[in-house]
Amino acid sequence: MQRKKTAYNKDFVLWTEETVTNLKNRNFEALDLLNLIEEVASLGKNDRRSIKSFIRQILVHKFKIKYVADPDNINHWQEEIANFQAEIEILLEDSPSLKNRLQEYFDNQYPKAIRQFNKKYPQYQVQKDFTIEDILN
Repeated sequence: MQRKKTAYNKDFVLWTEETVTNLKNRNFEALDLLNLIEEVASLGKNDRRSIKSFIRQILVHKFKIKYVADPDNINHWQEEIANFQAEIEILLEDSPSLKNRLQEYFDNQYPKAIRQFNKKYPQYQVQKDFTIEDILN
C-alpha cells in the first residue's frame, strides 16, 4: 500500500476534515488509508498510556502520604490523587473495555512508581502496600 499525497504532513486539521468528508461520502478510493490506520491505532494507545500514567502517579502520591507523611503536603497529594482518579473515570466512561486491563496496568506500573518515588526519597523501603481497588477509590 502506497502513501497518497495528502494534507496529512502539511495541515493535519485539513487532512482530518477531508478524511471525514470522504468517509461520509463513501469515497473510499480517496482515503489516505496508511495514515488513517496509524491515527486510528494511536487513539487507543493514548488512552491506555494515560491510564497507566495516572495509575503510576496515584501510586507515587500514595507512597508520599504513607512514607513521607509531610503534614504540609498531604492535602495537596490527596487532591492530586482525586484529580488522577477523576481522569481515569472519564477515560473508562469513554472506553469501558479498558476496565478489563486495569489490573495489568497496575501490576506493570507498580515497580515504575516505586522507582520514581525512590529517586526522590531513597531512604524509604516501599512495599507492595496498595491494590488496584485502593488506587481507584
